[in-house]
Amino acid sequence: MTTFRLSAACVVFAVVPALIALFSKHLGAPVKWARTVPYVKLSDGRRLAYEVRGNPKAKHTAIYVHGTPSCRLEFLGLNQGILDSLDLRLIGVDKPGYGQSDPHYGRSLQSFVKDLEELADHHQLQRFLLIGVSGGGPFSWAAARYAPRRVQGVLIFSGAGNLGKQIAHIRV
Repeated sequence: MTTFRLSAACVVFAVVPALIALFSKHLGAPVKWARTVPYVKLSDGRRLAYEVRGNPKAKHTAIYVHGTPSCRLEFLGLNQGILDSLDLRLIGVDKPGYGQSDPHYGRSLQSFVKDLEELADHHQLQRFLLIGVSGGGPFSWAAARYAPRRVQGVLIFSGAGNLGKQIAHIRV
């Protein structure tokens, strides 16, 4: 069974342009503003979509893990001045099966941590911060648990989910 989870941000920034591009092919009118979604090709062949905001040479980099249901575009409303004042580069990632990322059947919190590490490697990050919102909270905590040498810190906003025994050993 396939399920689709969309937020308003995903609809506006991902679905609508794709539909316009599809219909424009049949109408013969080119779409000039459509863009390619950046993604990392993971070691198992799946694609993990991401979006980057902020100064590429910023002192700190945080990976933003979106809520449920939503996608990487959830953070686009963040003011650039805030990123500049914090000297922060932000990388929003689509969890598997959301937005433009390929699904990962049988995924777990721990398997997503491996995806995050490959994303970090792609961006040449030895260490990174994590920001998890709502349903992204458990995934961010899992990264702190399973990749402690790479995760500098975790910030959770309205974290959701029953974390259970999987990541119960995290000390804050």
